Order: sequence, then structure tokens, then C-alpha cells
Amino acid sequence: IRSGPELELTENYLDRFAKLGRNQGFGNIEVVEIEPEKTGGRRRSLKCLQNPVCLLDERGQQLSSREFAIKIASWRDEQIGDLTFAIGGDQGKNQLPEFTPFFTLSFGPMVFPHRLARVMLAEQLYRAVSILSGLPYHK
Repeated sequence: IRSGPELELTENYLDRFAKLGRNQGFGNIEVVEIEPEKTGGRRRSLKCLQNPVCLLDERGQQLSSREFAIKIASWRDEQIGDLTFAIGGDQGKNQLPEFTPFFTLSFGPMVFPHRLARVMLAEQLYRAVSILSGLPYHK
């Protein structure tokens, strides 16, 4: 995402996650877009797929916000290390290189636009650290 309201919302939630997440033992979040095959940046951007990957897919496991908070806390406690959240492009996972997800997460059986899914993931990550911090953001 180069510009637009989705980028602003995503950055806002990721900034909030970073500030609150540090107190909960979470590191920074880096957004990496997988470059198209014809560009030279693709190899560099594929390094993130060497980490455990949580794939967002409508066929994945549906979790409540509290369950998601518990899930990411368990990954932190198990010292998973760097974790990659993968969202398929406008053509879905088929645009991504072959990999086996560590976990597959679903926001429901509906398919959402890539930009909206990114905002939703960023918000849920922030909501998760809010829950873990006992803040009233999640009611």
C-alpha cells in the first residue's frame, strides 16, 4: 500500500501496537510486501517467509479477539521469535511463493480486500496487546 486511508489506519494501529507491545514483551512489526517476480526486490522480501508464517485465509481457524490475544501471547512465551503474517494479494495466496503456514487464521468465511485485511490485522494485533495489558480498549 503506497498511500490512502488504509495505509494511515494500518500505520496508526501498528504504532499503537509497538508502544503498548514493548511492555508486553513484543518486538517491532515490519511490513514487508512481497515484490512481483519480475522485480529485483523479490528475493529480499521473501526472507520473511523463512520465519514461522501465520497465513490469513478464509479457510483458517476463527478466533475471538481474546483467543487471538492468548494465541500471540503463547507464541511470545514459546519464544517463537520473528513471526510473519502473510496476506495474499488481490489474487490470494497463489501470488505468494510455496510455503507451509505455521498457523492459518481466518477473520471469517468472507473474503476481504487485501488493504482492508491489513487494517483488520493491525487493529486485532493492537487489540490483542490491549487485552493482554488489561486496558479498556477491548470491551
